[in-house]
Amino acid sequence: MLHRIFITVLFSSLLSIGCNKVPEPEDAFSGIPISDWDGGTKKISDFRGRVLVLDFWASWCAPCKKAVPVIEAAKKKTNPSIAIFYGVNTDSGKSISEIKLAGKGFEMTYPSFLDPKLILADAMQVEGQPAVFIFNKRGNIVYKQYGLIEKDYPVFLAKIIEAENQ
Repeated sequence: MLHRIFITVLFSSLLSIGCNKVPEPEDAFSGIPISDWDGGTKKISDFRGRVLVLDFWASWCAPCKKAVPVIEAAKKKTNPSIAIFYGVNTDSGKSISEIKLAGKGFEMTYPSFLDPKLILADAMQVEGQPAVFIFNKRGNIVYKQYGLIEKDYPVFLAKIIEAENQ
């Protein structure tokens, strides 16, 4: 009987201090500071309240170059006060000017974060490139796709619009 009371009290205590909350995966990386190619620093959590589209790319990645026009087309169709687009460059051993030049060669108009040590990529469990993530206004990942080509555009744009309403 005493054992049953102890278990009940212990279980109630654990619930009251919040041990029943399982953190969302986004909690693991939303606070990681990451530098952009203009010298600023941001965190994923800074974009809460807006839809965020992240494009993980590298200068050597031919499929990444194919993804950029699709992302650019979606960017043109979305309201910049609602959705924001950022690249996440994963090149190591390249200067910022070399990375910017590669972005320009890809015809990328959105700014890019720099993740040469793959800190954000590893925390987000990015498994290849290009990898595109869409976050809703609450900061939750609502869509992820590896590789993005022209035929993916309608679904990609629809996912951004859906994220605006979540």
